[in-house]
Amino acid sequence: STGIGSTLYERIELFAERGVTKHFGLSLSEFLELPTDVCDRILEISNKRQAIEGSVAGNMLAQLEANK
Repeated sequence: STGIGSTLYERIELFAERGVTKHFGLSLSEFLELPTDVCDRILEISNKRQAIEGSVAGNMLAQLEANK
């Protein structure tokens, strides 16, 4: 599907996938009320934070495995 509806649905999915509430404390309705460029930046930052958290968790797991 194309158009405004598909963009909205994509933003809703990315909001959930990238943990925007966890990182910014925003509800979905608060997020959707923000200007598009601000939403895009929030999604980028959330994605970076998730990558960092995943890397840290992976390193901690590797250390635990190495200490067995």
